[in-house]
Amino acid sequence: MTTDNTSIPSAPEASPSVAPLPALRQIFEELKSGRHWSFGDPVYFELFDHNFAAYADWFSQIGIQLHRDERGFCHATLDKDDDAASQISTNTKTASNLILFTAIWIEALADSGRNIHDEIFRKPEGHRLENLPHLATESHRRLMTDAGLGTAEELNGLLKTLQRLGFATILPDDTFRIRPPFHRLLDICQEYGRFSPAPDTAQNATSSSTPASSSSAPSDTAEK
Repeated sequence: MTTDNTSIPSAPEASPSVAPLPALRQIFEELKSGRHWSFGDPVYFELFDHNFAAYADWFSQIGIQLHRDERGFCHATLDKDDDAASQISTNTKTASNLILFTAIWIEALADSGRNIHDEIFRKPEGHRLENLPHLATESHRRLMTDAGLGTAEELNGLLKTLQRLGFATILPDDTFRIRPPFHRLLDICQEYGRFSPAPDTAQNATSSSTPASSSSAPSDTAEK
């Protein structure tokens, strides 16, 4: 859910009888920008394990639904979000561009016979912008150009959007890694009939993408 601030209801006054939730202001501000939280984010375990029910109850008072996905991430939607794309972003162009980016990537991987989830989530060396298929063929370049993403600079801007929303992490060596919330974009493409994962690929991606427990792991907090 990516919104402008006018789309988010005002926060209710906290009850003096209720202990304040950790990092509530930070979570609320990140939620307004459409942030998805997964392993490596400072507030992730507060949301996913420790205080999920309390946060969910608090946000429900202002028309925001907090979701905990078993694949290892949390996100929020507004009650008025009535389709998958609007739940990703209320900005139609942003949602369309993210879905287009995902659809082209999985189409290219499927055409080459590679495992979609393994290639996206389990590539140990990460990904490089110049190795993506989005500008590699005339048909894909045309689609990307029509969406205003026809240059490497514009594609890099979209990658920064993916990072800002929690779908990816850009590393100092200019590689990037896809994070568990990217499953939401894959889900939309699957819903639209763009690909059908093999029965075991979702489980493979889940086990390799992120732990669902509170054990420690290297931080993944690179941000724009």
